[in-house]
Amino acid sequence: DYGTLIIRDLSATENNKFDQREIPVTITCTAPTKVGFTMLDNRSDSNAQLPNDVKDNKNLTYKYYGYGVGKTNEGVKIGTYSLWMTNTTADGKSINPINKNNDWTTWQWSSMPRSDEFNTMSFASYPNNTPMAITTANFNLRTSLVIRDTATLAITDDTVLDGQATMTLVYL
Repeated sequence: DYGTLIIRDLSATENNKFDQREIPVTITCTAPTKVGFTMLDNRSDSNAQLPNDVKDNKNLTYKYYGYGVGKTNEGVKIGTYSLWMTNTTADGKSINPINKNNDWTTWQWSSMPRSDEFNTMSFASYPNNTPMAITTANFNLRTSLVIRDTATLAITDDTVLDGQATMTLVYL
């Protein structure tokens, strides 16, 4: 939630980057379970693929690391937001996020869920990079938002930012 943005406060000539925000997430299982999750951008047709900072990676434009935030009444893609995991714990201990793309055979260290459900995120305890059974996992999904310059948007009326993604739990 970025609240109300005032058009006159946005750049007319450059993309507008906003402060990062965090969304707390908790996954709870009734018994130790190997679990992961996928993400799906429900507004992928509005992903503007603007250069965005994702974790330590600057100006990424890969469609699968961005999520759409809606379109103007004239059909202009408003912007892009990205997500990655921070402050990951499982059963009270600091752990690392891992992922595996659908066409991989091994898990990799990564905290960046793709927006196209093509990778599964899970949890591991270093140095093991295989999913661990957890009862409770806590983490933040950190988000960064970029909105197009107002000259390109050419909006005159209130325009709603309409980003939406679905997180699906997966038993491993």
